[in-house]
Amino acid sequence: MAYSTKTQIRLLTGWDKNVISDDLLDLFIALADRLVAKAFSTKVYRERITTGNIDGSNTEFKVKHAPIADIDFDSDVNKDDVEVYYATWTDDEHNFDYGTAQTVTSVEAHNGIINMTTAPTTTTAEAGLYVTYSYTSPHVDYNLIVMAADYIAAHLGSYHVQGEAADYSQTEAAFLRRDVAGAPDEWMRKAIMALNGALGTDKFGIGFRAVKVDEPTEADVVYRGGGK
Repeated sequence: MAYSTKTQIRLLTGWDKNVISDDLLDLFIALADRLVAKAFSTKVYRERITTGNIDGSNTEFKVKHAPIADIDFDSDVNKDDVEVYYATWTDDEHNFDYGTAQTVTSVEAHNGIINMTTAPTTTTAEAGLYVTYSYTSPHVDYNLIVMAADYIAAHLGSYHVQGEAADYSQTEAAFLRRDVAGAPDEWMRKAIMALNGALGTDKFGIGFRAVKVDEPTEADVVYRGGGK
């Protein structure tokens, strides 16, 4: 999946296949989606879940940060946007193995709740339950996220159309290139405006985003210290 599409980009810019190929647009779309994802969400790798009992019957667990964000570029937050691992101790019981990702039934994005298909037990998840996910602003508007991805893809593509890429060959007359490409800075300005609209301008907006590191507890030192 992708937020942006070739059809959207061509409608937005007026570029046909004589100006820029589908293959190049696919490349710029992939880059734009990744850049947008970095701007509107924060990745959390293998967070140890502490909310939800591991008892063989409970299947509902809650992450520390919510809402959970879309990470597969389909504008829908679901089971495909999280990875959950049931960790087990290795033979020496000083290190643990995450194993393979477990099956998730559903996600309640706004509340940060993940529902598992199979309840973990003190045997199958003896070293804890871990999840990889991303979280975002509670105000996120995925329609505007898609728009931002379109503008960033156009921004990247405009450099190629202008002749600033190494293999440029579309427009020989240099004075025409900018007219065909549009202004790269203008595409980026529109992208930033769309992102601001998608996330808001409060502490959750892109201008206030910051990397956060949780202070480890004594239990986290034990559990995280030897993870593979």
